[in-house]
Amino acid sequence: MILLQDQSHEISGESQSKSERDRIMMVKVGCDIVNIKRFEKSVENGGEKFLDRIFSSYELDRSSKAETLAGIFAAKEAVIKALGINAGKWHEIEVRHQKNGKPTLNLKRFAKEKDYIHDLSIAHDGGYAMALVCFIKKD
Repeated sequence: MILLQDQSHEISGESQSKSERDRIMMVKVGCDIVNIKRFEKSVENGGEKFLDRIFSSYELDRSSKAETLAGIFAAKEAVIKALGINAGKWHEIEVRHQKNGKPTLNLKRFAKEKDYIHDLSIAHDGGYAMALVCFIKKD
């Protein structure tokens, strides 16, 4: 967790009250990296049971490519790290995609996390998939 003091008034030149200047924003960040070949072996060893345990039907319908699923898995791990939740609640974290392809999250049962806005990025390169997620507490 990172706490940031709002200093936007210094950038915009606007004057703000002391309470506005001293507002604290809570930021939670998580990241994860997955070796795609290792992930493929986990899929081979665990088969359909492994896939069904980790991924929602939406995620599996979107793609069966190991690279894509490794990225989604990394995103779920990043969320677990950022929010400090117990691993294994895979279906409560669903990675969706906007029309433009940008990944986003559906946090099904984490009501308290509705107090946060979030951003998710997933990347693939050199045999790895990585994800970075950032949650910022709403005012």
